[in-house]
Amino acid sequence: MISKAKISLFFFSILMLGIFSCSKEVEEPQDMGYDYFPVEQGLYSIYQVRAIIWDDNDQSVDTTYYQIKTVIDTIFTDNLGRKSYKWNRYYKTDTTDWKYEHTYAITKTTDRLETVEGNSRYLRLAFPVRTANSWDENAYNTEDQMIAKYIDTDVSKKLVNRSFEKCAIIILEDNSSLINEYYQEEIYARGVGMVQKINTHLKKEFTGEITKGYKYTYDILSYGKE
Repeated sequence: MISKAKISLFFFSILMLGIFSCSKEVEEPQDMGYDYFPVEQGLYSIYQVRAIIWDDNDQSVDTTYYQIKTVIDTIFTDNLGRKSYKWNRYYKTDTTDWKYEHTYAITKTTDRLETVEGNSRYLRLAFPVRTANSWDENAYNTEDQMIAKYIDTDVSKKLVNRSFEKCAIIILEDNSSLINEYYQEEIYARGVGMVQKINTHLKKEFTGEITKGYKYTYDILSYGKE
């Protein structure tokens, strides 16, 4: 026959197990993937850009190389009362110094990362960062719908200049046929932000020959804090 003391000990153990489980859940919050795009004043990224332009007027193919630098600048409050940052963009070639181009804006909330470029607002990332999660990048502007989707997360990627252990891969456009090739991909690394971008829009003959379009590739060269 089971004694009252043993019964009390059994229920006490169950109670403590429940308390321990609850405490463990509190200590391990959901990983939202916020570090896929750190937002802090002074953070910068420098990219090597290769641009290939196919011109159907003179059947020329022009390839140019240049660098783009983005720097997170001062904090301000946007028109919705949210904490935002100015985001400066600079441009240089092998024969020129850095030249200021534009100032954009970045707003990071609990469920998304927005940028304002010109007069258009874009939804660049959605949180949590999970494989198969998708969103409309143009949800907050008047441009055509652009469905972005995480096709992989926390994967290692070896890029042109370096390797990153935990990356999220986003496909924004993948629409190819015999006469066109439309493809856009972005890769983000934890603790860094965007590390690679490919944007391809090409028109082709049925033979496969490219007649018009462009292909831009951004590869990160360096990053850090000023």
